[in-house]
Amino acid sequence: MEDVVKKMKRARKAWKEDAEDSAMKKRYTKHKKAKKRLEARDRSICSMAKDIESKRKVIQAKLKFERARNVAVLTDQNQFVQDYIRTYYNRIRVANKKQKAVQKAVKKAGKAINTLFVVGFPRTASKEQVEKVFASQVGFEAMSYNQKEGKSPIVFARFASVEAASKCLADLQGLSFEGQKLRLAYAKYELQASRR
Repeated sequence: MEDVVKKMKRARKAWKEDAEDSAMKKRYTKHKKAKKRLEARDRSICSMAKDIESKRKVIQAKLKFERARNVAVLTDQNQFVQDYIRTYYNRIRVANKKQKAVQKAVKKAGKAINTLFVVGFPRTASKEQVEKVFASQVGFEAMSYNQKEGKSPIVFARFASVEAASKCLADLQGLSFEGQKLRLAYAKYELQASRR
């Protein structure tokens, strides 16, 4: 660009010194056109550079956003894994403890039969309230409700099978009912079908 400007100035100076020299006029015109082409090219290059810079900034902003989002996702995933690992063994211990407690309760309950002996209901528990507790259990058939004045009720509940009675024993053993814990065991005798 600088060479073209210098040549154009020299040609113009020579043309002014000799106005009739058409060769110098042509040379000057040629260099002037070359200068315009170079200026147009420079403007085009500057425009392209600005456009590229603008796009680069947009891409950088997108990359920054994606990087931040990926970091957040990875952080959440790592936190989830750490929490899961930290609580895994505790959950296993709790599950084993519950399983042992159920096994111990079933073992202490005596010989397995279809009827359960249940105590631990408060004095204020009505027959309807007690029956609702067992009605939700699979295989429940009948119930005997005995309560002496001023004392907690004694309940016998009969089920369709030993398996159903055992499941109820495991589910309800230690259940809190109005602030008191229920205690269940296999009864010594089967509850008669006529008693409800």
